[in-house]
Amino acid sequence: DALRHFEKAWQMDEKDKKAFGATLPFNMGLAQSNLGNNEKALRHFEEADQMDEKDKKVLGATLPFNMGLAQSNLGNHEKALRHFEEAWQMETDEQEKVKLQEQIDLTKKQIRDNQPKPNNKKWFQLLWR
Repeated sequence: DALRHFEKAWQMDEKDKKAFGATLPFNMGLAQSNLGNNEKALRHFEEADQMDEKDKKVLGATLPFNMGLAQSNLGNHEKALRHFEEAWQMETDEQEKVKLQEQIDLTKKQIRDNQPKPNNKKWFQLLWR
């Protein structure tokens, strides 16, 4: 239901839409994310990210963090990591930075775990030539 209201607001003319700044596409992204529509969520977060810096500043670290979550949910862990690191840089609250660091560490582990494993048979053959 909230998504329907955000989409209606998104249909207004550019002047009225600008009054909402980055918060409107960001909230549309959150609504899509809550529905599990990560690709749509990411598109809205990217729209919010294209707003001018003053508008984006209101969102703080929550914008890159949510972009990272959407990327992670899509399996794009390297892109997610960049967003989480950006959020960590922007965050001023130390407790939140600890949570972000945990997310960064988890994402780095996901990247390591998804790396192709060496073919041990091929390794063995190389060693015994």
